[in-house]
Amino acid sequence: MDKIEIDATIIGGGIVGLFTAYELKKKHPSWEIAVLESAPFLGDHSTGRNSGVLHAGLYYQTNSNKHLLCMEGIKLWKHNLCPQLGIDFKECGKVLFGSDLEDIWNKAQQNGVEGLAWLSGNKLKEVNEFVDAKTAFYSPQTGILDVTGAMKKLANAFVNLGGMISSNCQVTDLEKLDKFKLTTSHFEVSSDIIINAAGFSGPSIREKIGLTGLKSSLVKGNYISTSQKIEHPHLFYPAPPKDLKGLGVHSTLDLDGKVKFGPNTEDVSSVDYSDNQIALKAMLPKIMKPFKGIDESRIYWDYAGIRSKLMNTNTGELETDFWLKSPIPGYIECLGIESPGLTASPAIARKIIQDFI
Repeated sequence: MDKIEIDATIIGGGIVGLFTAYELKKKHPSWEIAVLESAPFLGDHSTGRNSGVLHAGLYYQTNSNKHLLCMEGIKLWKHNLCPQLGIDFKECGKVLFGSDLEDIWNKAQQNGVEGLAWLSGNKLKEVNEFVDAKTAFYSPQTGILDVTGAMKKLANAFVNLGGMISSNCQVTDLEKLDKFKLTTSHFEVSSDIIINAAGFSGPSIREKIGLTGLKSSLVKGNYISTSQKIEHPHLFYPAPPKDLKGLGVHSTLDLDGKVKFGPNTEDVSSVDYSDNQIALKAMLPKIMKPFKGIDESRIYWDYAGIRSKLMNTNTGELETDFWLKSPIPGYIECLGIESPGLTASPAIARKIIQDFI
C-alpha cells in the first residue's frame, strides 16, 4: 500500500469538509492538503440531500455556534463566495405562518436578524393565496442555493490551488504516533493535522483514536415534490415544532422554480435513501392542509436525507449545537453539523482554522 505525507487531512467531503480544506489551502498554500470521502461523490450524504436553503438565523439559541455561524455564513455566501466562485443564489425570502409565532419573532429579534416584518392587510391577503395563514411574518434575507453547483465549483477551486481529493476512500484506521497515521482503502497517510468532518460517520472515526462519549442519532427527512407549476414567490414555513428536531414540513424552491415540501423527521437505525411511499402518505396531510392549490395526484416522493445529529452517551441527551472541538492537539472535530450547516459552512471553516490551527 502506498504511503504519503500530508500536512492536513480532512475526513469527509461534504460542504464543511470541503470549505475547510479550501480555506486552509488559501491560508497555507505550501501545505499538502487532502480531502478523503468514503462515498463515490462529494456531498453524497447530508450536503446533497437537504433543501438548499440559506437561513437568516431565526431559530437558534442566541450566541450559540448555530446562531453566530449561520449569520456570518449567509453573509459570506452572498457577498463573497457566490460572486467570487460563480455560484447561483437567489434571495427569495421566507414567510413564517401559524397561530403561535411570537416566540420565533422574539428569538429572531434577539438574534439580530434584520428586515423582519409582520404581514397584514394586502400583504397577508397575498400570502393567503398560497397558504392558510391567520398571522405571518416575512424574513427577506433567506435564500436558496444551487448546492450541486456550489460543491463542484468549490472542489474545482480547491484542486486548482493544489489540493487533493480522493473519493471512494474509506478510513479504516486512525492512530496518534509522532504524527497521525491514517489508513484508508487506498493508501496510508502520515498527517500533522486531522479534521474529522465525516458527518454521521464522525463518531466512529473518533473512536479509532480512543475518544468516547458520542454516537450518531439518525433522523431521516423525506422530501415530496409536485409536477405542478406553482408560482410560489417565497419559501413558506409553518411554525416549527417546539423541540426543533426539524423545522416542520415546509415548502421550498429550486432555482428553476420547482416547489417541494419537507422534510419530515423520522428516527431511523440505519442509512436508507430508498423510495418511501409510506412517508409520502404520512406527509400528505401536512401538505394538503396548510398549502393551497395543491393537486394531490401530482405529488410524488422525491428524495431523502439523514441529519447529522449527535447524542451524548454519558447523558443520553442530543447535543443541540454544532460540535467544534479539538480534544487532542492536531485533531479537530466538526460534528453534529445539521441545519443550518449549509448556511454556516464557510463560517465554520474559518472558525476551525482560527481557533484550532
